[in-house]
Amino acid sequence: MDESLFQNNFFNKQEICQYFGNVLLATDYSGQIVLIFCNGEIITYALVQEKQWQQTSSLKVIPQISIIKQNDYSLQLNGNGRRFIFMQVDQRYELKIQIWQRRHKFNWTFQQSLKLNSRSKFLSINLNGSMLMVDHLKTIIIWDYNPPQTKLVRVQSVPLEANTACFNDNDCVIAAKSKQHVVLIKKVNHIWVKYQSIKGEQEFFMQFFKNRLIIMSIYDLFMYKMDDSFHFSIEKQIISGFFTKEPQQCLFLGSIVLIQMPSLQVECYKYENNVWLKDKTYFSSKFEAHQILFSKDNKKLFIYRKKYGCIVFDKKNEIKEKIKS
Repeated sequence: MDESLFQNNFFNKQEICQYFGNVLLATDYSGQIVLIFCNGEIITYALVQEKQWQQTSSLKVIPQISIIKQNDYSLQLNGNGRRFIFMQVDQRYELKIQIWQRRHKFNWTFQQSLKLNSRSKFLSINLNGSMLMVDHLKTIIIWDYNPPQTKLVRVQSVPLEANTACFNDNDCVIAAKSKQHVVLIKKVNHIWVKYQSIKGEQEFFMQFFKNRLIIMSIYDLFMYKMDDSFHFSIEKQIISGFFTKEPQQCLFLGSIVLIQMPSLQVECYKYENNVWLKDKTYFSSKFEAHQILFSKDNKKLFIYRKKYGCIVFDKKNEIKEKIKS
């Protein structure tokens, strides 16, 4: 083929910034705003008139010079790009969470800080940025805003040991990865309760994709569809065989799957005519990516590479949102 599989499905490559070293990336729902954490600063970039990316602000959040351990930091931006959560584990191994917001333009205002026990682990925020989850001693702790309060307060604990957890877009369901299961949690009379458990494998990746839950393992890709009562039932099971080594990251975008290997190499697969096709042209053995990130509407792809910085691709409309039978 003249173009690679990847280039057949993504276009409009744009450069956002140069290479800064080890960084964290975060983006809003539509991929119009990007935050980059590096050298103790959070730099904001915005897409102006759908044409050009511009740096709009720079905010010093910590005195640390550079990222030493990636797991000691986390950065998440809410859907409208007006609130971000920054997490760090300090030298005393205490978990510190900073909450910043902006009202007009791109001037960030400090809102609140949370100082948690060293055994706590930050999990995620919801799309609106009004709730966050922390894992602490085999318990998921949920923080929320209780109007008319203007600060996050601890509202509930759910007994569950979770490695990762995330909200769906409507904030009605939490999916938590607990050992070899995905545990689903929903609100009943304003209380979060566990209501369903889906068996996984020893190692797997999970994510929400619209009203579906995607589970990707070394052998299979499972697609679970949610009904009106928030129950998930299996819709498809497809043999994958994507990787022989556990990847650092695995992202699902309709019929496209992107994988970041421990070597930082990127692999791209597309499911077509009941077969997984691998891109062997664009993502060569020399292509290394430090971070891969989709916008929350799954229409923009951000890739951060050494020597090249951060680049963004738009998804072509012909990428199917659902794997065909």
